[in-house]
Amino acid sequence: MRLVTLLTTALVGSAAANSLKQPLERQALERRDPQGEGQRTPPSKYYGISLNINMKPIGEQPEYGRAPVELNFLAQYTIKASEIIFDQGVHVNLELATVLCQAYSDVDGVVPLGKPFSASKSLYLAQEPIQLGSVLCYVSGDPQG
Repeated sequence: MRLVTLLTTALVGSAAANSLKQPLERQALERRDPQGEGQRTPPSKYYGISLNINMKPIGEQPEYGRAPVELNFLAQYTIKASEIIFDQGVHVNLELATVLCQAYSDVDGVVPLGKPFSASKSLYLAQEPIQLGSVLCYVSGDPQG
């Protein structure tokens, strides 16, 4: 009898813990996915730019890697970079002068690298290449000059 009581208590305790945990997990999922469908609603048009990322030290012959970036989505990278500049010839469905980007050292976009940069103001990260984790670009509303 005592064994049955212990097992029942353990099962009830486990069920209570799971019932408390489940709404929190569901709530976290709903924050990431407001529609609750597991997929984001695609924009009516693609809005994007291209960045040139220098992977060599400043002062050496630059070695640029081209990186397409969709606006308002965190672009994740696992490279070392010394400088990021806009590719002036590539911008889709937007005015390049209105776009700002923020670089981050981590792939989650939490630890910023420098200040936001634009088509008129490149981002110099360091003399020697440092870790670039992600970039987020967005329309600022005002042309950057």
